[in-house]
Amino acid sequence: MTQPVQYGPEIKSLAVYLNQYKMIPMERVSETFADVFSHSLAEGTILEAGQEMAKKAAPVNEAVKQHLTEQEALVHFDETGTHINGKLHWLHPASTAQLDVLRCPFQTRARSQ
Repeated sequence: MTQPVQYGPEIKSLAVYLNQYKMIPMERVSETFADVFSHSLAEGTILEAGQEMAKKAAPVNEAVKQHLTEQEALVHFDETGTHINGKLHWLHPASTAQLDVLRCPFQTRARSQ
């Protein structure tokens, strides 16, 4: 191969959908691509696609948050646990009959050597 591999929006979207919405770990998403398309994706590619999609969705997410806090008379708030990398973190949903926002204040930290 003489050129770097590039993936289009359909492949990236499917990888992010499987990883984020269906909550399939990156390793299994890569295996799924290998099983279905005979080509596995690197976990870094899946992570990068997720970050790219998050940046694109940020304006919509902000508009929904603003609407929920400024326009809605009744909003349901909750808190539920979820595991990320084997550790318990808290997921904070806010919802109405029409809108849902999920926030998990999880941040990765660089390891110092």
